[in-house]
Amino acid sequence: MNSANGREPLFLSATLKPATIVVVSAEHDRLLRRVYELVSQSTGVRIEKLTPQSRLNYEIGMDGDDAGEFFQQYAQVFGVDLEQLVWHWDQHFNAEGMSLSTGAIIFGPPFAAGFVLSEVSRTVAAWVWFLGSYVAWWLLLWVWCKLRKRPGPVPLTIEDLLQAAAANRWIKVYPPAP
Repeated sequence: MNSANGREPLFLSATLKPATIVVVSAEHDRLLRRVYELVSQSTGVRIEKLTPQSRLNYEIGMDGDDAGEFFQQYAQVFGVDLEQLVWHWDQHFNAEGMSLSTGAIIFGPPFAAGFVLSEVSRTVAAWVWFLGSYVAWWLLLWVWCKLRKRPGPVPLTIEDLLQAAAANRWIKVYPPAP
């Protein structure tokens, strides 16, 4: 026995070490089925469409508060300590809704520019300045988002859920912060 909880490990993942062997047992299959059922119940995705490689934050469409609720239920059902996941939560999921500061960044500058331009040049209708300011601002934001080198969310797969359920703790390995 070489696991921390005194039980034999159900399987070893190839993602932990390149040369490890994956051992599949009946207990592994039952655990996978339970994970599939929980994901299906929580998201509405049919079990037949799920695979160990299904990504929660991509194919399954889990994000924000929905992800938080799912992981609360997952931790309770499988007895998984999610402390490590909580530390890396923002690498996987976006926040729900829009903050006040984000709203101010998105809507404030074009509104201010439209107001100033409509006051300076009264030969053009105010709505034209407002519309033009919004179009120009949204194009600028789109270009800025495309040019910056921010990585997208780190995928979480059903395989990650399965490994954590088998180990009773979150075991996904994260690269060190730059």
